[in-house]
Amino acid sequence: MENNLDKTAFELFRQWTKNASIDYPDLNFTIIDERILLKDLKNALRDAINTLVKSEKANQRSIQGYDYGFVLGFIIGNINTNWAFEYITKQSNEFRSFMVNKTLYEYLKYDANSLLKIKTLYERMYENTLNIQDLDYSLPKITIKEFETAELQANDFIDMDQNPVMIYLKNQFSNQLFNLIHIKTKNYLPNLNKFFDEDFVNELIQHAENHEN
Repeated sequence: MENNLDKTAFELFRQWTKNASIDYPDLNFTIIDERILLKDLKNALRDAINTLVKSEKANQRSIQGYDYGFVLGFIIGNINTNWAFEYITKQSNEFRSFMVNKTLYEYLKYDANSLLKIKTLYERMYENTLNIQDLDYSLPKITIKEFETAELQANDFIDMDQNPVMIYLKNQFSNQLFNLIHIKTKNYLPNLNKFFDEDFVNELIQHAENHEN
């Protein structure tokens, strides 16, 4: 099965890139590590079956072909979303802007001298634009609920003594990432019926159900 999934993953990606290239003719879809494609397919297949087995839609599952359709639909949604983000969104100007802000943030986290210089320059420039005493240099932090338990918060949502430069950068790349992961992309995958027959899918479902019980 491993070899067949290997070939299936490569062929799915070949057809996906062929279809995506129509809308994105200037993008480069030559990947470095083809093993990631197999991992993507195996993860999507596993998640699809686990979601189905753990679902409480017993009435729907009794319908002929429901399980098969659910698994294929789940795989399409999962892989197309994943590949669209990895191979289309990550080549966009918006993602490059996100990476610039993220890179600056990561650099300044470990360079206190540079951070202090930028903060001081920011305060002086701000002072020169207003004829007001006792300026407030602070910036409010944004809160994005989707990131509350995500890796982004765990690694990057650090107070840094309320430094406005760091807060600004963090706000910027957090907003950018939020917008990037919510970009809607049409499906570029082919019909999966040609790659997964119903008997094969039902066999995987049965195997998962046996381990569930």
